Amino acid sequence: MTIVTPQFRVIAAIVALNVAFLASAVVARPKVASDASSGMLVWSSMEHGSRWNRFFEPDPTDIAATRQNFLTWWSPGQYLAVGPLHRIGLSWGAAIVAATFCGTLVGIAGFWRLYLRLGFGQATSAWAAAILAVTWHVTRSFGEFPGGELPLFAASPWLLALILRKRPLRWWSALPFAAV
Repeated sequence: MTIVTPQFRVIAAIVALNVAFLASAVVARPKVASDASSGMLVWSSMEHGSRWNRFFEPDPTDIAATRQNFLTWWSPGQYLAVGPLHRIGLSWGAAIVAATFCGTLVGIAGFWRLYLRLGFGQATSAWAAAILAVTWHVTRSFGEFPGGELPLFAASPWLLALILRKRPLRWWSALPFAAV
């Protein structure tokens, strides 16, 4: 007989909730924030021959020609989460939905692990992850894709947990901090 722990139930509820968000986003695809749309323009331009992190635009001196401009105002995170999925054949909408679902679950799992690394108990960590899973910052991406916030949310807790694993910090611990 298997005993299902309360923590398992909380984690199962988080996954079920995200599956419900996924289903709603499949039916009504999320809109794209202006920042993320700039990133998708860059990815689309790179698919059509522009260099890294550059987008095609009309040349102001001859609007019949195009030029490439380097995107300086946003990080590549605007398109790195969804661009590869678009490259393999998904529509932009499907790529956004898939990346949002995966990135959200990776981020929530990362924060759960981070809470455990910080010394919180299993139940507290699971409930904290559950509360985080229903915050606007996390659920927003299923309705309006913000771009770079998604990979940042997915990667940050894992990076922090990795740094905390280096405790006690010594002078050589500066190397992982510099890499982050």
